Amino acid sequence: MACLMPHLEDEATIAYLQTLALKAGMTTKALPIQAIRYDDTTRQFLDDAGGPIRHLMKLYPWDWLIEEGSGRELVASAAEGRIGVIEPAWKMVMSSKGLLACLWHLFPNHPNLLPAFFDPTRFPAGSKVVAKPLLGREGSNVSIAVLDSQGQPVDQPVAETDGPYGDGGWVYQQFSPLAESDGNHAVFGVWMAGDACCGMGIREDRSLITGNTSRFVPHLFR
Repeated sequence: MACLMPHLEDEATIAYLQTLALKAGMTTKALPIQAIRYDDTTRQFLDDAGGPIRHLMKLYPWDWLIEEGSGRELVASAAEGRIGVIEPAWKMVMSSKGLLACLWHLFPNHPNLLPAFFDPTRFPAGSKVVAKPLLGREGSNVSIAVLDSQGQPVDQPVAETDGPYGDGGWVYQQFSPLAESDGNHAVFGVWMAGDACCGMGIREDRSLITGNTSRFVPHLFR
């Protein structure tokens, strides 16, 4: 199991997953992802002690790995069965918010979707639109603004956040109010397996844009 270290939150997640794996009878090792190296001779990924890695659970984005180059070899190794990776490379498709525009294109006016486009001029003038970086995370670099006919903000954004993303392009989605109670705005993150809901997380914030520091609200199903 690997993540970028030091990173308190990711390291705690890795430790929790290790505990679960131990209870399931598995043997694991936690290490910084920057300590993993690829051996061209044996065509294996090695840990910090030089041991071969047969299965890798990583908390490190695939799109970062691909940009760094090592991700391409990891994809090839996984495809050839030389290493098992959790999560698999196809999750790169799911991690891109460009999927929002693709889904709207495939299923226009679906009741569970909001209009989303790669081109902000597709929205009528006066529309309130949320601009999101394609590969952004945790609510970073998101802005909410009313657009003119040229797809430009009419005035100052209604809300916006800064961050390190945005170089990889943008998707624009129609604004929809979040669930609100006592001035708190909530976002529901739902985990689905097929058609079944297997878990849910709730984040809330006084801001219209929830982020990494927003409160994570506990809940209980009976």
